[in-house]
Amino acid sequence: MTAVTPLTADPDARKADAAAEMTWPSERAGFYALFVIILATFLSFFDMTVFGMLAERIKTSFQLGDAALGFVLGPATVLAYVFIGIPLARLVDIYPRKYVLSAGIAIIGSITALGGLAQTFGQFVATRLFVGAGGAAHGPGSYSMLADFFRPMRIPLVFA
Repeated sequence: MTAVTPLTADPDARKADAAAEMTWPSERAGFYALFVIILATFLSFFDMTVFGMLAERIKTSFQLGDAALGFVLGPATVLAYVFIGIPLARLVDIYPRKYVLSAGIAIIGSITALGGLAQTFGQFVATRLFVGAGGAAHGPGSYSMLADFFRPMRIPLVFA
């Protein structure tokens, strides 16, 4: 009989051994990171909700038709989210996630404020595109960052 070497051992057992050997940040730091991620996600959804609530005023203010308003409400933000999301996911792989996520949050806040100052429809669409691009920074980095902050047994609770 031959002995089982670590290379042929159960992959799940190797992952469990590696997780046991890792040092983890304090739970307090992990829950702080979770709070910041939840806050950023809340602000992103809040922006979309308030924008939807103000749709009629925006339509009147910029003298928009239904199609133009529909474009700003949906595809303008989603297109930026999709096309910018892939390069931002690459940035998350290259640079520290906390800096990429922080930049995304700063972009969302700044551009949302600029959206309130928009004087033309083009400026308004541009601000919505950048809000979508800033929101795309959350997805790629948040889950992997939380996986680094919490032990595997805590991940279901944190993701819930």
